[in-house]
Parts: sequence; C-alpha cells; structure tokens
Amino acid sequence: LCFKKKKKKKKNSPPTGNQTFVYEEYYGDPTRTIATGKKIGIDTSHWFAKMATKCYGKDNYEAYKGKPMLCSGQILGTGTGSVKMLDGYIDEMRANGKKNPTCVPPELPDQTLLNYMVYHNQLDITPVPYGKGAIMTIGGACTSNTGKKGLRDQLDFDGDGYILDSRGKRVPVVHQWDRCGNWMELWIRKFVASFGELPLGARWERMASAVNNGIADSVPVVKADLSSNNWVECAAENETCKCSTSVRFGSVKIDKWEAVDLSGKQQDVSCLNENSGGLFKDPAPGKHKICQCKRSL
Repeated sequence: LCFKKKKKKKKNSPPTGNQTFVYEEYYGDPTRTIATGKKIGIDTSHWFAKMATKCYGKDNYEAYKGKPMLCSGQILGTGTGSVKMLDGYIDEMRANGKKNPTCVPPELPDQTLLNYMVYHNQLDITPVPYGKGAIMTIGGACTSNTGKKGLRDQLDFDGDGYILDSRGKRVPVVHQWDRCGNWMELWIRKFVASFGELPLGARWERMASAVNNGIADSVPVVKADLSSNNWVECAAENETCKCSTSVRFGSVKIDKWEAVDLSGKQQDVSCLNENSGGLFKDPAPGKHKICQCKRSL
C-alpha cells in the first residue's frame, strides 16, 4: 500500500518589515443622491489641517491643501514599522518644542502634524484611500451639514447592519461609528446583548437605551436585553426621558433611586430633581445621576 504524506498547512504568520498604514477619513462620493454635484467629505482644506500654517508657513501648507484628510486614530502596521513611524513623529514634535508655541499642541494638534509630515514624505507610512482598507472612519458622513440627517446614503449597510467597504465586504474596523446615532440601530438591536453588563460609554448606553424604549427609528428586530433587571436608561441628568410605565431617577454607582409611576401614558419626563424643577427628590446628592424607564412586562 502506498500512503501519501499529508502536507502540513502553513500557519498564517504576522507581517514583518516596516509596513505601516494610515487611513483616509470619510471622503464622499459626489454622485450619490443627497449631495449630487457637491464637494463632500473631509480633506486638508479643513481648518484643522490649516493649523499647520502657523508653524510651517503658508507655502508648505498649500503644497498639500485639498488632499484627503488622514486620520491619526487609524494607523495600522507591524511592530517595527510602527516604532519607526513613531520615532520620526516624536522627533519632529521634540524639534518643534524648541521653536515657538505655534509648533506644539494645542496650536499644532497631533493630526495636523501627521498630515503635514505624511504629505511632505517625512514619515515611512502609506496612506490608504477611504473605503479600501481594513479601517473606515465614518464620522464625517454622520455629522455633515449637508442635509439635515447627514449623508447616510454615503454608507452601505448589509442586512445585519454592518458597514460595507467599496468592494461590498464588511469592514473589519469601523472608526467613529458611535457618532452615527440611529444609523447603527440595526446592529445595536441584534448584537448589543452579547456585551452583557460591561461598563459601556455613556453616549453608547443612551443610544442603546433609546433603541430599547422605542425612541429611535423602529427596526423589526427583537429588542436586546441590556440589563439584568427591568430598567433601562432613557436620559442623562438634565435631559428628557420618554416613557409610559415608570421612571426612576438616581445613581447607578450607589444604587439609590426615586421613582414616579406614569400609569401607562407616554410622557416626557424631565430628568431633574425637584429643586431644579423636576419631579424627583434627590436620592444621591453630589453624585452623577440618570433616568431609567421600566420595561413593559
């Protein structure tokens, strides 16, 4: 009998060398519906990039004005490549510190410096076009002034609420997704329960609570269970809670609450203590407080 020797599968080894990549911020498609024919997206004409003029002069800034904005929160690379890039970056910051106050933060922010150095070929790093790499920064589309609801048509979603890249593939990493509010509702409804009781950020928690309470745009997906009890956050202190069951006001940290019954009628309840014009006695003076709405059973 003859037996063929099985070939060992090659393990995927991490990339080596000096590879480092920086990703472009949201850079829009002017052919899409909301902003047809208009220049959209974030480029280095933005005032944030223009701050380099104070330190490096107008001519040096004009040399790359209008090119895509590179995001300092989106840098990916090998260990050696990242260290090499950071060494060059830090050396420039140290040199700037010896010049004048316009060459150091906050007059020259980190992202402003990054764009200047990359476009002047002072860093060993490769820019990656928006929508074509492992990371996408989408905040610019969500917070755009073009159209009252932003530029949602500039982003592509699949049936589970994931952001898609220019090839129609799910993006491995989405940066600034939390700026997009209800656009991410489908993803939140389907997958937030998997995070259990983790201490999520306040903005994220408020957005997820709004989804559970039906405040956000409706999506026909089963609501996620965000807590181990029957209460979900509906407003931060000094904001308004929409609820039809009961609302409680208090501190999560020390678990002290004051509650009011709404008798099944949808109401807007001010998340304030009675000294500030609200309905509640202050259960936790000096502590950060929120309002929670009781789930309908």
